[in-house]
Amino acid sequence: MKIEFRVSGEVEINALASSVLAALADVEASVTAHPGLRSALHVGTHLYHLEFRERELLGVYYTPECIVRYSLQRPAHVSWSTLDGNLRSDGDFHVRSTARGCAVRYAVSEVVDLPLVPPLIAGAQLLGRVELDRQLRSLLAALDVESHPLAGFPAPTLRGRHV
Repeated sequence: MKIEFRVSGEVEINALASSVLAALADVEASVTAHPGLRSALHVGTHLYHLEFRERELLGVYYTPECIVRYSLQRPAHVSWSTLDGNLRSDGDFHVRSTARGCAVRYAVSEVVDLPLVPPLIAGAQLLGRVELDRQLRSLLAALDVESHPLAGFPAPTLRGRHV
């Protein structure tokens, strides 16, 4: 049965928007910083085959993998969409300047096909959303913005809310 997890939120980072956007747009680095990723194989321009560590959801174990295309076409956005695999992941990061640095708004949808009975679907969706949100916040916290000039800003700090 297909189970979809959707999350959106915003995280404020005490760094220049251009630095954070540059770090997110460095697809090679940001992909490999993803928590739970076992391997990332670059298979074309902005195209990656991603294999994740085994996951567990309500007693069902699965190993997600997908081929994802990243897009840097829209200003201040990094987005991705799945072309193939047993995990469908589509999403977008939007970076904007704030008085204290920048904010990264994210909206992500993941779909997996798991052998769960219908009464368990709502619980699986809730648990999946919580875990996906945790992974996205961890990824944003792990961005190596120190490799990009921060124009005197202190080390990045995260604060924010999720929707």
